Amino acid sequence: MTARELQKIAITDLAFHNTDRHLGNILYSQKQSNFMQIDHALVLPKDFMSEGTFAWASWPAAHYPFTEDSLQEISAMNFKKDRWRIKTVYPHYPEASLEVMEICYYLLKEGAAIGLTPFQISLFYQGFGDGLAGNLLMEMWKNHAEKDKEPRIVTMKKNLTVAMKKIQRAKPPLADKEAAQKLLAASS
Repeated sequence: MTARELQKIAITDLAFHNTDRHLGNILYSQKQSNFMQIDHALVLPKDFMSEGTFAWASWPAAHYPFTEDSLQEISAMNFKKDRWRIKTVYPHYPEASLEVMEICYYLLKEGAAIGLTPFQISLFYQGFGDGLAGNLLMEMWKNHAEKDKEPRIVTMKKNLTVAMKKIQRAKPPLADKEAAQKLLAASS
């Protein structure tokens, strides 16, 4: 799988917080000579209380920087326009799911813009496997109190910006979830 092929899958999964991208949901079409994603039933949950499962995050191509084509695709993503499209077709679509989508778009766009790889961005969605806190997005979502002066979206974007810069500056680049957990935990 090329970096671009993986990135096509990663962009969709990261933008819509797909919590179920296991190996059975990625197919290869010999006729079309490409990989296809199937089963999008677990996208845009109403919160970040479930971890993302990204089988592709363990593949070598996930550690390559986004290609120019991928960066253009990500740059063209427009949350307000996509939100309007969803609400036009599904007027009762849950607002909480659209908040999740806004955070996911922000994380993907800002992370790619500062040079994070698909793997590095996926770290925010995936649990750390220790049976404890879950993932960083889950913690940020839970920790925002109703009494906070800023809306949850504003607070999360600020916190994500700080965390993304820590991952970006990590030397050597983070290669696994445990290293990310230690880096982010040490500075929180």
